[in-house]
Amino acid sequence: MKNKHIIIAFFILLFSGALYSFAKIPYYPKGLIVKSEQFIHFLNKNDLKSAYELTTKKGNYYNFSSPQLFKKVVNRQAYKFIKAKDISVIYRSNFPFQTYGNRIRRWFTGRELNPKQRNIDFLIHVDGKTNISSGILFEVRWELQVNKNWQISFFQSHAG
Repeated sequence: MKNKHIIIAFFILLFSGALYSFAKIPYYPKGLIVKSEQFIHFLNKNDLKSAYELTTKKGNYYNFSSPQLFKKVVNRQAYKFIKAKDISVIYRSNFPFQTYGNRIRRWFTGRELNPKQRNIDFLIHVDGKTNISSGILFEVRWELQVNKNWQISFFQSHAG
């Protein structure tokens, strides 16, 4: 009988530890990371029509309410890698940071799982130059729309 209680206590402890560990695992918005990489490649290949389709069509900070205004923003923010022969896009981080525990807590309390905005940051290497000093830091900011679709509201190259 005593062994049975020890075994039950062991499994409760094991389950609690596993649940705690799972709750601390970082959540990465894989879909937005992939779509951000796609957006960057559209810019690189000068496929501005496809890139523009991923945006809010209004912008958050920069005005890109028309394809012409969008092109001006692209020329200002992505000029270092537009039309480069070869780029490699490396995911760096996303903000706001979330764990699976955060998402479970949000679900349990009936709140939206995703924040209203997500920033995805990348390091872009151009034409085979892969040392850290030759990379371009590039942010893509996504906004969750009323229809639950994500759209780009802002993007920029930036300093580290």
